[in-house]
Amino acid sequence: MSEDKRFALAIGGGAVRLWPDLPREIQERLFEEAVGADVALRHALAQYLHDCHPRTAHPPDPPTRRDGRLGSIGDQGRHPSSAVGNKRE
Repeated sequence: MSEDKRFALAIGGGAVRLWPDLPREIQERLFEEAVGADVALRHALAQYLHDCHPRTAHPPDPPTRRDGRLGSIGDQGRHPSSAVGNKRE
């Protein structure tokens, strides 16, 4: 095995092990660089990463409020005007 291939395997293995800890932007850039235009490789690698690292399968759903709107769960029942500094007197 050539030194180039040995190094590529080493760095690739490191990237796979660190995958779940990498920011999504870095994951996407590495993935795109790795697969290029190879549709079959794209599908196979995506499946592999999703199987090995469930966190990358789907982004978590944003929290929802009781009224069904998106937002912080801790903000339930609060009106924006009741926030500190927004009260009218």
